[in-house]
Amino acid sequence: MTELQGLVAQRFSVVDVETSGLNARRNRILQIGLVTCTADGTIESTWSTFVKPRWWRVARVGPTWLHGIRRKDLRHAPRPSVALAELSHRLAGSIIVAHNMRFDWEFLSVAAQRSSVSLPGAPRLCTLQLSRSLDPERLVSHRLADICSRYGIDHSQPHHALSDAAATASVLGRLLQDANVDSPEALAHLTTT
Repeated sequence: MTELQGLVAQRFSVVDVETSGLNARRNRILQIGLVTCTADGTIESTWSTFVKPRWWRVARVGPTWLHGIRRKDLRHAPRPSVALAELSHRLAGSIIVAHNMRFDWEFLSVAAQRSSVSLPGAPRLCTLQLSRSLDPERLVSHRLADICSRYGIDHSQPHHALSDAAATASVLGRLLQDANVDSPEALAHLTTT
């Protein structure tokens, strides 16, 4: 994607979380996936972990039929403070990306606050909002699976944190290209902090 040459030095950290429910105050993060990539989606590194809720033996794991996470998967997982400290370290110096950033960042922020971990105040980019901005009349679906399908990107494990992060990393470059984002200045107009 030569159109993205102006962003060649920019590092993106694409994050996804799987949770026990939809409310960040009542529910907990169960899994974190992170893909560090370039603007064209070239993957530099990946990282994922289950997260053991404080009361994991009695904790609800939520919609197992959706994310496939079971209580036994969390038995030897790190506590939120350990997982979030590692995530914070890995996010440093990059633009943080998520598909539906509002959801993922709210869960991460609440969990970090509970665990006394500081997350970087880095710029954040939402691929859901970016995709919607390319379709102001809402003629197509902007679910991650549907965007992947439109771009011919394999997304074989939806609702698995690392798979969702990898799929989002793959569509990132396509969305940036379609939005004519080819410089740090143009990118800055799409990010929030």
